Amino acid sequence: MRPLALLSLLSACADLTTTEAVDDVTLTTVRRSYANVHVLQRGDTTVMVDAGFADDAARLDAGLRRAGLDPEGFAAVVVTHGHSDHAGGAAWFHERYGLPRVAGAADAPGLGRGRNDPDTLCPTDATGRARLDDTLADRFPAWAPELGVEAPHDLGDGVRVHPLPGHTDGSVVVVAGAVAAVGDLFRGGIASAGAHVHFYQCDLADNRADVRALLDQVAPGATRFAPGHFATQDRDAVEALWSRGYDERQ
Repeated sequence: MRPLALLSLLSACADLTTTEAVDDVTLTTVRRSYANVHVLQRGDTTVMVDAGFADDAARLDAGLRRAGLDPEGFAAVVVTHGHSDHAGGAAWFHERYGLPRVAGAADAPGLGRGRNDPDTLCPTDATGRARLDDTLADRFPAWAPELGVEAPHDLGDGVRVHPLPGHTDGSVVVVAGAVAAVGDLFRGGIASAGAHVHFYQCDLADNRADVRALLDQVAPGATRFAPGHFATQDRDAVEALWSRGYDERQ
């Protein structure tokens, strides 16, 4: 598919809200401008994973409230990595609701600059190449995490933040029971079902190893995986991504 056709398809998939129950976890996904924000509810702990683009923060807030969620009651906003489409809205939610911001410690310097690190933006396909200039030019309000994670950390009720560097040096995943929110470790499909290599990934062999580590070590009991872009995936889809290898670079 040509890049312009893919970008048109991206636009058609821009906004969406879904809620699903996975064992003892409620997973709500609010998508704005192609970026997923996931809310994980387990026991008395509710955590927002990622915060979208800075310009979408108010719309995201409204979407969360329409889904019956009050950000004021969230335990934290966990940013899976320091790119603008995931970290951009974190300052807004912190200023409005006082939410503590959690991120991988190694991504703190980039968050403090308020821009995407070009060394982490290696296109894997035509869509990534078509969007690269805009992605490099994007800016967001700089911020520093209240908690910089260097080791697994429990936010309450077994909702755990796990470092899994690769997409960026400070990338993390959030695991709650049978749900794992994985940021840009991989993405959902645009024109096809299943899990796919993300648009930007600088070391495909390392990324494949990280997917295996996610399945075997970080979230061995997870049955539902929530990526930073497009549809949530079952375990078989993630296994299939790992099994077919990494021949998706075009």
